[in-house]
Amino acid sequence: MSEEVLALIADSKKFLESYRMYGKMISDGIAQLDGLEKLVREKAYGEAYKSCCAMCEQLSTYRGFVPRLADNLDKIKGLLEKIR
Repeated sequence: MSEEVLALIADSKKFLESYRMYGKMISDGIAQLDGLEKLVREKAYGEAYKSCCAMCEQLSTYRGFVPRLADNLDKIKGLLEKIR
């Protein structure tokens, strides 16, 4: 299951890379995904779940603009909830 989470994180980072020109918010998002990836690789699933919840909250007002990212984060959150 963690491999699926890592694949979704990689897809999310790839998606955001094309928007990097939009500035700090995108760079911060990629950095948060890097942190989430590190937590998953370290098997700190409880912390990863909390981090993902915070990211979902931050993204809530932008969901319509980045539906792929929002869907990925929802999937990640669901998977982490099962394994934390």
